[in-house]
Amino acid sequence: MHKGIMLIVKSKNRIEALNKTCKFLKEYKGSVWDWYQIGGRWTQTLAPIHNEFLKKANAILEKEKGFLSQTEVEEKQSKLQALWEKFGGKGKNPYTDHYKLCDEGGYYDVMSLSDCIKIVKEWQQDPEKDGLEMLEEAKRWLKPKQEKNNWDMYGYALQKAANMFQQDFFFDTNVFNTEDHNFSIPKELKDYFVVMVDIHN
Repeated sequence: MHKGIMLIVKSKNRIEALNKTCKFLKEYKGSVWDWYQIGGRWTQTLAPIHNEFLKKANAILEKEKGFLSQTEVEEKQSKLQALWEKFGGKGKNPYTDHYKLCDEGGYYDVMSLSDCIKIVKEWQQDPEKDGLEMLEEAKRWLKPKQEKNNWDMYGYALQKAANMFQQDFFFDTNVFNTEDHNFSIPKELKDYFVVMVDIHN
């Protein structure tokens, strides 16, 4: 299963941000992820034109039952790339084959926080609100008396809620501040970068 996470790192430049991201993620190998990629399926999400591009791209792509056909994406790649560039996008468009991305991700996969603050705020979680929703969701594993409860899944769901309340770095995290080790966004944006990471577990 894949999950996109925005990591906020205090850095002077792109290379330092990437190095700090790799160092941070190394501590969570096996517990949060078994494989990760910079950008990956979420490549170019931090681009200022990302949302506008996706709206227009929908006119090019035909979704079947809510899903995109990879064959269609490949066939229409030149049109998608042309649209991306028409919007002023740099590098490859978000629908590019992420396995062909370089190790440093796409053009917009590592950006200064000040240049993508709006998108980061859209992704930021509310630990109290989301934690309470997770607790409510956990109840679905509790069955009526005549049925057997799934205690393993109930415990797992409760742990996820606890992670959310504590603002831990875990699989369901959207935005994580590696400097303060929580979900906060620094008030002073200077000297902070955001790295888009696709993790798998």
